[in-house]
Amino acid sequence: MRNTRIFIITLLLLSAVGVSARPRGLYGTTHAKPTHSITFGGAANYYYGDAETQNFFISSGVQGQNFGYNGQITYRYTFNEYLRLRAGLQVGALNADNTELFAQAYPNGLAYRKFNSIFGMPQIGVEFYPAGWMFYIYAGFELPVSKIHYDFSSVTAVQAAGTSISALPTLGIELGFDIRITQNFTIVPFIAVHQGLADAPGMNLDGWPSYPVTSSKGGEYSFGTSQANKMLDGFFQIGVSFAFGWYKQPPCHCYHY
Repeated sequence: MRNTRIFIITLLLLSAVGVSARPRGLYGTTHAKPTHSITFGGAANYYYGDAETQNFFISSGVQGQNFGYNGQITYRYTFNEYLRLRAGLQVGALNADNTELFAQAYPNGLAYRKFNSIFGMPQIGVEFYPAGWMFYIYAGFELPVSKIHYDFSSVTAVQAAGTSISALPTLGIELGFDIRITQNFTIVPFIAVHQGLADAPGMNLDGWPSYPVTSSKGGEYSFGTSQANKMLDGFFQIGVSFAFGWYKQPPCHCYHY
């Protein structure tokens, strides 16, 4: 126990010394970031929303059918060692099918919600590096434009199936590590969440609420009007990017104290 405490205290002291002694300044540091960089990456998406469960997302556990994929390209401009502007485009797919989950609540098998979609998502935001290097927090505004194939059925066997186009204002939050391999090349593992800011016809990720349909009794029935089943859509991501950067002027590798 005593040796463990000594090891932990020593590690903390070395970390503090390393941070305090770290050279500072955009061009006068071994941790200098390229002024400009382009990243290419891929990720796994995990959708949550109205078609995931009837309650809060992932309340029934992780669902394999909710995974999709994603590819992305971004441009980053470095203001200083703490801040970067990021603008980019993501292209990917989202899916969900809660037929099995609803079958547990509605044994007659009439109720289900499922969809699949492809989307393009422009984004712009800021990366913040609290320590001035490696670890970053990203926050930005995004607008996924989706082509959604949806298929819903209510407990009364009212069905809605079709295709819709949707554009959903979204807030993106990301945590990652910009790990330097060479002076111009880094690998960036990251996790992220993209949270929709609305849930309405033409502004969603899953087609819900869909446009009104006619019920078997002749009346008009609109899906998604029940507040108990309505929630904002979003998706999680885990992935990795590869970044190539270049400098406005070469870093001098000199030490500034």
